[in-house]
Amino acid sequence: MHSHTTQPVIPVTFNYGATMPAWYDIKKLPYEEKELDVSDVWTSVSQISAIITSEAEAGLPENKIILGEHSRNLPIFWGHGTADSMVTYSCGQNAVKILRELSFKNIDFKTYHGLQHGVDQDEIDDLQLPSFIISLALYAAGSDADTAMSVLPALKYIIVPPRAAQQANGLTLHLQRIIPVTINMQMEMSAWFDIASLTDFDNEDEKGLLSGVQAINEIITAEVDAGTPANKIILGGFSQGCALGLLTGLTTERKLAGLICLSGWLPIRKTAIASMTDHARNLPVFWGHGTKDQVVQYNWGQQSVDILQKSKFKDVTFKSYNMGHEPSSEELRDLKAWLENVFDKS
Repeated sequence: MHSHTTQPVIPVTFNYGATMPAWYDIKKLPYEEKELDVSDVWTSVSQISAIITSEAEAGLPENKIILGEHSRNLPIFWGHGTADSMVTYSCGQNAVKILRELSFKNIDFKTYHGLQHGVDQDEIDDLQLPSFIISLALYAAGSDADTAMSVLPALKYIIVPPRAAQQANGLTLHLQRIIPVTINMQMEMSAWFDIASLTDFDNEDEKGLLSGVQAINEIITAEVDAGTPANKIILGGFSQGCALGLLTGLTTERKLAGLICLSGWLPIRKTAIASMTDHARNLPVFWGHGTKDQVVQYNWGQQSVDILQKSKFKDVTFKSYNMGHEPSSEELRDLKAWLENVFDKS
């Protein structure tokens, strides 16, 4: 079993001094290098180096490990959106310029017009990274999800991030979800639905959630109409995407192959239970959650799984991991084994 170092949770100046997962303090965005705490940055570098050493000692060849950059001979893929309001496009351009001045030989810099602080299908296509059969999440096409996607078996790959219309396997996805999010101080961000609180389950954006469910059901219907049997589709999501994927899986008329719930929760519980289909109780469910999750608390995952079990779900696999709000190598190994078992039965 590999050790897993989670991202530190520290007060961040840019976040009004509130604690959040961060490797080092950021005073403002766009940032200036002189405003960074260099000692914090080097501490983070040491943590990442320790992770690499641990993986190498566990048997993973170093030439199979990809980071953002390491040596001048390594190929680097850099994607950046022109509409990024968090880490501005010019910041990315300047960083790449510095790398080239340092004689980095193989940098592929890609510009994505209109993309904000996220990842879209064009970028995923350029990276040529696989995903779940259907993967949807606030971070579905982000770095953590990409790590999961690259090791998980699937029959067909579709990326469904909550962003503007895009192409995936010939399917046009119209999912514009750049909205003000209450918990993000009403700043606009890519999200499936508004979140007012991560502690108050009586104050959820039911309208936004049900709108997202409708969008995902339309994608599933399009796939079925194109020839993919519903029982070959597994719906999976991380964090906010877990919430939406779970709600969709519980209420859809389609008899799917299973549900993947990573670091999320069951939203609008009364509505979900009241609208639950009879065949949903037969769905195999994989639920992974970190005991140190500082965003979606571990006990929210436990409570959600308890509700499923009390609702007579017959096949729920709940796994706990010593990690924060992120996937881990142990979780991905368990998920891969679960997926293979589901595929064997379907």
